[in-house]
Amino acid sequence: MRRYARALGAGLPVITLLVLSGLAGDVPRPPHIWKDRYQYNFRWASPSGVDLNSEIAIQVRSYVETAFLNGAGETDWREIWKRMGVAENQLFSPLALQFDERATDPDWTIRGTAYASLTAVQRHDIPPPYDRRTPPNRWYLTATVCVWGTGLAYGDMSGEYYSGRYAALRSGRLELVFSLPGGGVADPDARISGPARYPTRDYFGDWIQSWRVVTPDLERGSGNPETCRLPSEFPDALDPGEYVEKPSVRVPPPEVLPPYPGWPE
Repeated sequence: MRRYARALGAGLPVITLLVLSGLAGDVPRPPHIWKDRYQYNFRWASPSGVDLNSEIAIQVRSYVETAFLNGAGETDWREIWKRMGVAENQLFSPLALQFDERATDPDWTIRGTAYASLTAVQRHDIPPPYDRRTPPNRWYLTATVCVWGTGLAYGDMSGEYYSGRYAALRSGRLELVFSLPGGGVADPDARISGPARYPTRDYFGDWIQSWRVVTPDLERGSGNPETCRLPSEFPDALDPGEYVEKPSVRVPPPEVLPPYPGWPE
């Protein structure tokens, strides 16, 4: 797994692996309240044809959206773990993703609309790689996701908004693996959608996220053909068609579109 030490783009998530500590003190924190500075929603498309309210899509959406909340400094690690299907004794710590290093700065507000595409889902009738907990007669699923952050801007304490520092870069691509442990039950929680902007509870049940690979959409000069293609229902402006890093500039406050499919309140 690559570890990225800097922000690679408004369209390309910075990957940071974090082991989060618990909250100090004995004051309980409301379990389903995130910081007000996360003023953005996710809108999803599914060029793969997979129903965005199917079991695997629900898990993918919860995992990816929670990874960006984690990357933006959310500190309730118990909620992060639950909403990503990652148990405390599993191989991986929760994934943290961000479009810009200002995401972790409490003096900045993240506003706008993030776009994600579920581009492929594939079933494999063999044990997942590197996962000895899954017996040979079990199967696992791989999901490919592309994410664009060029619809986001970052607001300072004076109320001014600025574009991402790498707004001309394209998307990031994630390869996720989900499996059932021995004795696990695949129990779909169908039709998960609604007006809530973040995952509101644990949707995983017995499923676990067991492997992941995060790569750039296209490394400049590599000629890699495995690029993320912008779905037709997404704005063309998300993909500027160039790879030149541009400085952050002042922009109008971006529109915050309703989440799609969203989550039940």
